[in-house]
Amino acid sequence: MLTVRLMLIFLSGVLFFLLFIEFFVRIFPSSVLLLPYPFNIFISYNTNFLKKYYSDRGALVRDEDLGYVLKPNFMLNMKSPEYDEIYFFNELEIDGVKTKIGLNDEKDFENVFAIAVGDSFTFCTGVKRDDCWVELLQKRLRKNIVNLGVFGYGTVQKFKMLQKFGIRLRPKIIFWQYDPFDVVDDFLYESSEPLPFIPHPLNIFKESKNILYDFFVTSVFLSIKDFVISSKSSSELFKKASIDMKELQIRYINDSFKEAQKVGAEFYLILISSIHYIEELCTEKLRCIVPKPPDEYRFKNDRHFNKRGNLYLADFIYERLVRDQVVKDN
Repeated sequence: MLTVRLMLIFLSGVLFFLLFIEFFVRIFPSSVLLLPYPFNIFISYNTNFLKKYYSDRGALVRDEDLGYVLKPNFMLNMKSPEYDEIYFFNELEIDGVKTKIGLNDEKDFENVFAIAVGDSFTFCTGVKRDDCWVELLQKRLRKNIVNLGVFGYGTVQKFKMLQKFGIRLRPKIIFWQYDPFDVVDDFLYESSEPLPFIPHPLNIFKESKNILYDFFVTSVFLSIKDFVISSKSSSELFKKASIDMKELQIRYINDSFKEAQKVGAEFYLILISSIHYIEELCTEKLRCIVPKPPDEYRFKNDRHFNKRGNLYLADFIYERLVRDQVVKDN
């Protein structure tokens, strides 16, 4: 009898704790990212949380071609144990016409010298806009660079962003940033259903066929699995995505290069670390920039470049442009 009572007390305590967390994160959704590991993983892996954190708060808008875009004129607060930054998404205008997509960029889309297409490393997650490598490079060159980076974008979305909007800005230089996690972004973009074990913005626009599976498997089993054997499960997923997405990635990077050639723009592929088959694309014409920042130039939590890392990258790119005689040293 005593054992049954203790069990009931224990289960009641667990239930109370879960209800408290549920209530708390509904009122303060961004606070989940500040919870200790693995509780932050436990909650953020839940697709319903992602909808609350991104979609319901209006940060992202569904787009038929790009999967999603940043909502224009929207302010988003992004937090982690290492940063707390607010981003305002100015609406991109091309030849005075509004495009209904937001950018982490100043509202200056005239006389464009270069564009930067990429994911969270180009969006500059974790640092203020003025400390973003795109802004720092712009100041160094004294020429306008438009930042088209969107967190979570893979090679397919980057190509479509370039083709649909970037080329129309008539840039002289195109910086096209690649990150190895692009294979997972592309894997999810190509999938017709959400992949609940990946906390990704694309999941919020995909409907799960099994709500109970979505909740219990993503929020309990897979989050615990990631906590216990995270390196192994992540490695297996990455390996599978790399194999499945190899030809697709090569095709879209080459197609992006061709788009640049059509308009006579210089094309630089920026490799934030890489995969061997991507590095094999580098030629004298398809130029690659491969920065090697020290570990202290990255956030420990999510591996994005911190303030020093962004400054390093801006200087690294500038020196390459001068060496290639694309620009003169100021």
